[in-house]
Amino acid sequence: MTKFSHLGLRRGALLLALLAMPLTSYAQTPLAPKAAAPVEKTVPSAPAPKPPQGDPTAKPTEGVGMREDSAEAPVGPERAIERTRSRLQELEARTDVAPDIRDQAIALLRSALGHLEAASASAATATRFQEASQRSPERVTEAKQQLEALQKEATNEEFAKRIDKLPLAEAQQALDAANGAAATVKTDLDQLESRLREMGTRATAAREEQSAEKQALDALENPDDAQAGDPNPVLVDARRTALSAERRARSAKLNLLEQELISLPARQASATARRDLAATKLDQLAKRVPIIEARVHTLKEVEAAKRQAEADRESRRLAAQHPVLEAYVKDTEVIRQREADATRLLDEGKSKLAEIQADIARVRDSKVAAQQVLEIEDLGAAVTQQVCERVVLLACATHPHDVVEQQVVVVLGRQPLELEIRPVDHHLAQLADL
Repeated sequence: MTKFSHLGLRRGALLLALLAMPLTSYAQTPLAPKAAAPVEKTVPSAPAPKPPQGDPTAKPTEGVGMREDSAEAPVGPERAIERTRSRLQELEARTDVAPDIRDQAIALLRSALGHLEAASASAATATRFQEASQRSPERVTEAKQQLEALQKEATNEEFAKRIDKLPLAEAQQALDAANGAAATVKTDLDQLESRLREMGTRATAAREEQSAEKQALDALENPDDAQAGDPNPVLVDARRTALSAERRARSAKLNLLEQELISLPARQASATARRDLAATKLDQLAKRVPIIEARVHTLKEVEAAKRQAEADRESRRLAAQHPVLEAYVKDTEVIRQREADATRLLDEGKSKLAEIQADIARVRDSKVAAQQVLEIEDLGAAVTQQVCERVVLLACATHPHDVVEQQVVVVLGRQPLELEIRPVDHHLAQLADL
């Protein structure tokens, strides 16, 4: 029994050795020649580059690819614009399409390109509205902090004390800076007020535009059903592209209007806070600019007096040297006095001219108002005359058996709505009294 078991073990080991020999020999054989063959086969079998997706100039087989592209997820606006432009260029370069079909397809693709650009602009504007709505609380807080800081600044008396310590050059620089800041703030204030006026009426207009866009979007044909029976795939795909682009543009417009309406209260609050800040700044500058101007004027007068005193001393020194120089100094003094008088008269003439121009403006406004009053009087008189004539016609139509011996003559008086009615038939007078 033991011998039989040992013999069986030996036979089993030998059988396993024989079975393992082909596997090891196969594993030890070099695989390089066999590995090179698949490489040589895969190189020529590489797929040829496909034409651009969604090519409008494609043949029937290309139209299938276009429909597959349209079924994919929508790409970004910039990518869609680039793709439409490339398709438009390819279609313009094709010669295997009938001219009328190509012209129609080009027109449709150009329309699609315009819609895609409008959609991109609407998306960018909607993003700006979102960002403005998000930044609105921060801007309101910042404007309030600046407003509080302005209110805590030095009063005009303290500001005047600081300005009185400045020399002429620094005071002039401060005046130029204040005038420039006032002009800038005035421009910003006008823009903010205009924007707030537009925002006040924008909600109604935006809702009307939103309703119109929704109706137009609902009225659009489904791009997948666009001329499905047309035998020309180029024109079918161009129509489908134009419809898809228009739907995208109108959807982007709807999103834009929605974001505009959502962000409108926040933007109004931000603009109001900045408007209040700009108004406070402008009011403060309007009070401080005259203080700086007065300081500059005073310093200029002091400087001019110093120069005049120096010139007088020099003139007296020269006049003492020779009689001719003395006569020259006297003539110069006379000329200087005449110049001062002419300057004073010129300033007075300018002030009078400003007053006359103001009077002319008031007279012009009064003239326009008077013309409007006269037009209203004429209109009222004409309406009154027509009413009287209608009353007469109505009375004659009501009582045809009454014979009117005299006509009703309506005479306009000098005062507005003053009428004079001349004698009429007795029955007509009774009807008029009724």
